[in-house]
Amino acid sequence: MTTKTSSPSTSDLPKSVKVGWRDYKIEPWSTPEAAMSRRYGETRHGTTTIKIDLGYGTRQAASTLLHELMHAAAAIWNYDDASKEESLVSALGDGLCTIWRDNPAVMHWIGWNIHRRSPPRPSATPRNRPSAKRWSRCAAAFRSSATA
Repeated sequence: MTTKTSSPSTSDLPKSVKVGWRDYKIEPWSTPEAAMSRRYGETRHGTTTIKIDLGYGTRQAASTLLHELMHAAAAIWNYDDASKEESLVSALGDGLCTIWRDNPAVMHWIGWNIHRRSPPRPSATPRNRPSAKRWSRCAAAFRSSATA
């Protein structure tokens, strides 16, 4: 059973996402239409569209978006075992969502370091090194925004 947290609005939903070399549109999916399909989300590779049912709250919408992004990645990077794709995407998606929820500072650190353009250069002067104080402020700000 899915419990509702705050209900996301369509304005909160990202409009698009780049997966590999393709841009996918992200659209809200009406709850009745999604219910008829017996899904929370859907990825259409032909039209590069991801639809997300926003009627079950923010946690479910975020989990569903991550799940659908993994389907898009499987298509882009030619994961060919359709019989195992859903179970693989579900297991990894649910696992990543719980890791992210329970360890937001770790996920923030991963995200920050993935976006760095180049590794830090060794330096004799401490001011050119990443500051532990700066990292703790970023982690604290992220933790407080994640719980809000």
